[in-house]
Amino acid sequence: VNSGTTSLPVPPVVVELRDQQDRLIFSWTTRADKNELKPGEETSINESRLDIPKNAENLSLAFADQDK
Repeated sequence: VNSGTTSLPVPPVVVELRDQQDRLIFSWTTRADKNELKPGEETSINESRLDIPKNAENLSLAFADQDK
């Protein structure tokens, strides 16, 4: 949700899966339904994967660094 007063870009989201010892075992980058949000607008991310490792225990989501 863009709760601001100006349009904002929607960065990609990095999805990371870690095992019980907190080791990174799988990751990918995904995008929201929109690339930009106007004030008051919202978007969502909907994705399914079939290739998730069975030993995945923890999931983290973070916005990708746009400056790289």
